[in-house]
Amino acid sequence: MVSRLTTTLLFLMTLITPLSQVQAADSLTVEADRTELYENDTLTLTVQSTIELDFSLGDIFNFNMSDLPMPDLSALEPDFEVLARNQQYQVHSSSNAMFADITWSIQIAPNRTGELEIPPITFRNQTSEA
Repeated sequence: MVSRLTTTLLFLMTLITPLSQVQAADSLTVEADRTELYENDTLTLTVQSTIELDFSLGDIFNFNMSDLPMPDLSALEPDFEVLARNQQYQVHSSSNAMFADITWSIQIAPNRTGELEIPPITFRNQTSEA
């Protein structure tokens, strides 16, 4: 009976381990709230990332949102004006590591009329699709 329970637990642990490793990978997604704008309209981009945090217990008490890196929005500058940025984050742990789920809401306005494309946005070592 104990052997069957041990085997079942080991099997479950092998299933769970790959899932935690997938969660540990940094990720980046960018979504626009719509695909068509009228003149003088604004667009909201939602940029989401999960990053692994590297800090000690003492750093937790001195943690400041401004310490988190920001995505590089310079690719937007030729065609869009960045009007506002809002940042939210949630910290969690998994497999003895700390992670931050970060969401930026970025309000932009086009600098001209016509067909425009949101260019790839870079954050750390990741680049989103256009």
